[in-house]
Amino acid sequence: MVTGPIAPLEPLAVNEITNWYLYGQETTPTNLADESLIRPEPPDPLPSDIDIIKIPIDATQFMDTVGRFAIGSQFELVQRFFYEDGDTLFELGPEGTVIPVILEWEEFYKPGTYKKAQLARDEFNMDSFGWTMQHLNWRDETDDYAERTYLYNTQEYKISDDALFIVETDGTKRIENFAIEPREVAEEDPDNLDTDRDNFDFDGGSPLTNIGNAILKPNVDPSGIGRTVYFDYVNEDSIPEVTYDREAYDADVLTKQSFTEGANLLKLNEDITKLTDDLFNDGVTRFLDDQNRPIFYGTQEADFLEAPLNAPKLTTSYDENGILVIGSIGNDTLESIKDNSELRGGDGNDRLIGRSGNGENTFIGGKGNDVIGGGIPFSLIPTDFFGENEISVYEGPREKYNIEFLSDDVVKITDTVEDRDGTDELIRVGFAKFLDQTVRIGPGLDISFVIDRTGSMSDDMQAVKAAASQIIDEIFDEDRGLLNSRISVVGYNDSGPTTYLSFTEQPKIEDRKTAAINAINSISISGGYEPVNGALIHSLNGSAGEWREEAIARRIFLFGDEPADDPELLSEVLELASDVGVSRSASSLSASSIASDIETSSVNENLAVTRFALQTTEPDGTSTTVPVEIFTIMIGSNSAASRDFQNLATETGGEFFNPANASEVVDAILAAIGTPITEEEIHTIEGTSSRDNLIGTDGDDTITGFRRGDTLTGGDGDDIFVYTSLRDGRDTITDFEVGRDKIDLVEVLDVVGFAGVDPIADGYVGFASTSNSTYLTIDPDGSAGTGSPRSLVEVQEVTAAELNNSDNFIFS
Repeated sequence: MVTGPIAPLEPLAVNEITNWYLYGQETTPTNLADESLIRPEPPDPLPSDIDIIKIPIDATQFMDTVGRFAIGSQFELVQRFFYEDGDTLFELGPEGTVIPVILEWEEFYKPGTYKKAQLARDEFNMDSFGWTMQHLNWRDETDDYAERTYLYNTQEYKISDDALFIVETDGTKRIENFAIEPREVAEEDPDNLDTDRDNFDFDGGSPLTNIGNAILKPNVDPSGIGRTVYFDYVNEDSIPEVTYDREAYDADVLTKQSFTEGANLLKLNEDITKLTDDLFNDGVTRFLDDQNRPIFYGTQEADFLEAPLNAPKLTTSYDENGILVIGSIGNDTLESIKDNSELRGGDGNDRLIGRSGNGENTFIGGKGNDVIGGGIPFSLIPTDFFGENEISVYEGPREKYNIEFLSDDVVKITDTVEDRDGTDELIRVGFAKFLDQTVRIGPGLDISFVIDRTGSMSDDMQAVKAAASQIIDEIFDEDRGLLNSRISVVGYNDSGPTTYLSFTEQPKIEDRKTAAINAINSISISGGYEPVNGALIHSLNGSAGEWREEAIARRIFLFGDEPADDPELLSEVLELASDVGVSRSASSLSASSIASDIETSSVNENLAVTRFALQTTEPDGTSTTVPVEIFTIMIGSNSAASRDFQNLATETGGEFFNPANASEVVDAILAAIGTPITEEEIHTIEGTSSRDNLIGTDGDDTITGFRRGDTLTGGDGDDIFVYTSLRDGRDTITDFEVGRDKIDLVEVLDVVGFAGVDPIADGYVGFASTSNSTYLTIDPDGSAGTGSPRSLVEVQEVTAAELNNSDNFIFS
């Protein structure tokens, strides 16, 4: 099947012809982030029935413009036909010089009428009688050097087929029906394919042409999505045919001498640079998505694609925004070294790797069983690295997927719907985004229950056991990003600390929940000795499992009703707490030690949280400080116990929780689990350096997400969303209310050096709309500068026209 434009195109329609080459259509697609732009590679050799794109070009218009250098005096057949003794031709000599060449042919005066092939073969012993030229070697006063060279470069021309070469008996010569046409090989040799005609692509040619293609392709088609388009010269019969005699020939000789022959590589480079700049600025080769990220495409084969590719116009100014890499069918390996990249695998069993080191990449594996990794290559991923801000995206709702947490931080996500997302294995990826919700799959909480199991705790333990399922479900709360949490259970009495459950490592969360509930229910009550400090150390030192450095919080829930019967260990706890950076041997505290001052702060009027740091010692002797929070709950009214707990609080500047009955113990545990990871002052909500989901109150809130891509929801009230630097970007505001809420850009504008009055009018603050959102952009040097705008925040359900009002912002 042949496709292409219906009406002839202008011979030098650079944009349109490039569009046909890149996209198979005359205009640039509105969405360049589309896998459908990856077309099949044509087979080699091409079959006769191959689908091709033909571009009709009016032959007369072509010869008046692009083909103007093809004149009679260029053809050797015409030269020999009109040759007279003493005729001189001028040819290109060394270093661009033009030298005369004295011809030594025999004059031809054999009367008769000849066809061009008859004359060439029978009289002049010539096998070919057309003219081949390269546009880079020919120039005149018309400034289309780059356009001709870019689109056509090497071309062949022919003398009209019905031309008659006539020699009269008196020696007078002329050519009747003379015209010059672009030579289409298929017309002269029926054995040649339609695809042997003139074409446009970046393959093949002379060595010099190949050098030019090597420069052009990275700027026009860096991913190689283009497919050859073929020129179909139409209306050739409309090219005027004339009587061509010696006078006309002599005039053409002079015309040829007016041409500048030979490549001018300096000018060509300047002109081609402008041409490719124009293509980019016109949008034809502006391979950028709606976040101004360069787009690179794979093929329909198994690709290994490491972005960014060689694409100067994209990588020079835009790849700091991230990169979009689009794969297709085939088992692809796609990698990006830029932060905020998006990798789409398409069909096939793909391997998607973000190697920026900072995370914040998005992975869409697509169909097939994919391996997805965030941060850096698998072979270089250290055991303590976690790509907490990476997102893997899935097509269906959450309920249709099973999530398992395997060893070595691998998360397996299985789509229960056939022929959709398959089974993916994710390593160092923080979030899974489903159709209806986003689930944090990075490490959640590490929680250790340290429980007094002496006889006096019987009623309290019964209350805890009765509420065990509720307590455990709260720990693994998916909506709070705690799905990948772990639990250990330690009990203590006169027999010392006992591990009822080491930190749960089961792949399936339901199995972890079951193990934790069973452990709590298995605790027996007996004895009367209270080794409180020993049990605390037992939990901390890894005897109930190693704590995860990458957990979002590490917490001990310690509760009992009697004073510590091992007060001698308290001094060691305090010593370890103040001994920052000291490595302990395994005989002292196994692989862990307490490595910071104990700090206690109040969660509410009855509940205190005690914090200190757990120091883990590596095999090489280096140490990493890992914070641990201890929630202390003292049950009952034992004065000695109260004194011991109070003394601990006094030594550390904290408080303790003192419930009156068993039901309050359960409430205290639930309150402790629900305590925010980062506590904030009322109505002031701040994120972390990680990807946060921050939700405001019903009142007036000031919300600052800080770094990474945060999701911000103000709620009711007049809310202010604060940005302190360009690194705070990639956020999403879900419920911005025009006329009530504001976006504070004071510090951002200060960072970029804005000193004017209206940053919107000066181009520092801009807006880019999508179907249901507006992206707020910051241009570091405004519309008067040369910098490129960067996306700062996506404001959902608000149009650019609605947001484009200074009343929605705080600028100073």
